[in-house]
Amino acid sequence: MTYRRALSLDTLVAEVNAAAPRRDKASDGWIGDPSHQSRTSDHNPWMKDSKGVGVVRAQDITHDAANGCDAGELAAQITALLGLHPALGNGAYVIYNRRIVSTSRIREGWRPYSGSNAHTQHVHVSVGYAGYDSTTPWGVLASMRVKVLPKRIQATITQIDREIIRVRTARKVAKSKGERPASYTDALLALRAA
Repeated sequence: MTYRRALSLDTLVAEVNAAAPRRDKASDGWIGDPSHQSRTSDHNPWMKDSKGVGVVRAQDITHDAANGCDAGELAAQITALLGLHPALGNGAYVIYNRRIVSTSRIREGWRPYSGSNAHTQHVHVSVGYAGYDSTTPWGVLASMRVKVLPKRIQATITQIDREIIRVRTARKVAKSKGERPASYTDALLALRAA
């Protein structure tokens, strides 16, 4: 059986790795080991894409706060995206430190989790049944509190994040007025020229 990781999780892992390039990856994982394979788990490729390839909808990301990847902060950031990010619709959930939160029960917030793995060494992210191949950025690169990057680089990331927010706002305003918004590139160039 051929299988692959959901593209949205490829995007998430790439952002985390860019934000914390020296982080430990000892508890990282996406494809189920034999213990996962013997039970229902999103680490198993039970979902099939349009080509019949099995898709794994789960990713574990190691907690390594010393090197820029605080799993608690990452879990909170992803939780804030539940129901908003295209990959975090129905079927999506996050597990960390004996707690779980899911899109389907978002109003309950974090609940106790009593599964066989307490998820204290890593955060578990399962993406939804639809949208799992979305490559929409997660935004964790700009928002992770990366203590290992020089302040100059952190300031640049913050500035770029602010520019993107301003451009998105300007595009929304233009659309609401029935105008055709400028492309992102043109809008950023105009913003920087102002």
